[in-house]
Amino acid sequence: MHGKQFALSMFNMEAAYDGNTLYMYSEDMEEITLSTPTEEELVETNPFLYAQALLPVCQYAEKVIGDKTQITLTPTSNSQSPIANNQSPIAKFILRVTTATLLPVSAEIHETEGNITTLRLTNPHYTDTAPAFVIEKEGVYVNDLR
Repeated sequence: MHGKQFALSMFNMEAAYDGNTLYMYSEDMEEITLSTPTEEELVETNPFLYAQALLPVCQYAEKVIGDKTQITLTPTSNSQSPIANNQSPIAKFILRVTTATLLPVSAEIHETEGNITTLRLTNPHYTDTAPAFVIEKEGVYVNDLR
């Protein structure tokens, strides 16, 4: 991540956002989809932007557990967050970071209906070299929706 720019890889999918275009690569479909996302779409793609968008409508709690710091965001009202957009409201967002370096290691999104989405980062690290915030692959179909 760098500001709102990010590169993310999980399962058979890669996503990158350069500040204007969202690149979504599906290995299974051998396709790159380019789009100009709304703020809500960006937040749904990147859970760390999601947490940042929740901050203004949440209570904040922090607790150290071993070598991790757990940050819990809980909405202060029963209304949907501005980013939920007609979906189940978020009951709680839990982010765990390494206490020493503040590298994120996991995020949990708890919905009021009981659904929990957990993301674990297996190799978080800082780098001096910014990643490319675009995705280019040889021989794949490019679906340009911009």
